[in-house]
Parts: sequence; structure tokens; C-alpha cells
Amino acid sequence: MSYPDFLKEYIIAMKAYILSLFNGINRRTTLLLLILSAVLISTAFLIGVSDNITAIIVLISGILLLVAAFIHIWKKIKSYLLFALVSALAFPLFVVLHNVFSGLADLISGKLWLVGILNFLDAFTFVLAVIICPASVVAGLLGALILFIKEKRAESGNSAG
Repeated sequence: MSYPDFLKEYIIAMKAYILSLFNGINRRTTLLLLILSAVLISTAFLIGVSDNITAIIVLISGILLLVAAFIHIWKKIKSYLLFALVSALAFPLFVVLHNVFSGLADLISGKLWLVGILNFLDAFTFVLAVIICPASVVAGLLGALILFIKEKRAESGNSAG
């Protein structure tokens, strides 16, 4: 099977990006963030996230660290802010998609496989809208803030010397 050139280039770029997360410089941070996120997410589900605000906060913190594991290598404030913006814009999109899939699943009867797919998409877009998008917005804003502080410290360190 042959893929279009732009898709091949995208796959090569994504492979290089994923590998850069685990190179010598970034490996420790990436693994630490992934392990902490797995611990927090697992803990949240062990506690039970249904009607438990503490577990929900732990879950969102775990998702935040999971997102951070994949974006912590960015070096530009603009990248983090763009990520936060796209995540914020994705929220209403996924809310609408959640409602569309839910409504279609309610309308369709007789084709259980189609209802099953729509129910899956309904739940998936709900999780994206309610958990992933807000955590991604926070991760993007925190990343931009951290880089901003680092740049200001570097500037003040250079001007003091």
C-alpha cells in the first residue's frame, strides 16, 4: 500500500518527534512525567471518580502530566499558547460532536453495531471535551508561563553580569 508523500513526511516527522522525547536530554523528564501521570490516573480510578471531587482533581492532574510529557520539549512560548488556544477551541467542537453522536444513537434503532459505534463516539468526545481539553489548555498556559519566567530570569541574569 502506497501512502501520499505528505503523509509519509508527516509520519517521519512524528517518529522523529517521539524519538526526541526519549533522547538523552529529555528521557528522564519524559519518563518521570509518564510514570507520575500513570500513577495519578490509576489512583483516581482506584478511588473512583464518580461523585468524588478529590479523585476528579487527581484524574485531571494525571491527564495534565500526560499532556506535559508530550509537550515539555517545546522551546517557544508561541507553541504553548497556540496549543492552549487550539485546545480551548476544541472544547466546544467536542461538546457539539458529543451531542450529535448522542442524538444520532437515540434516533437509530435496529442496527446495534451502528448504535454501538455512535455510543462509543459519544463517550469518547465527552471525555475529550470535559477532561482532555481543559487539561490541555492548562498545560499549554503553564508551559508558556514557565518559559516566560525562564526567559525573564535569563535576561535579568545576562543584564546583571
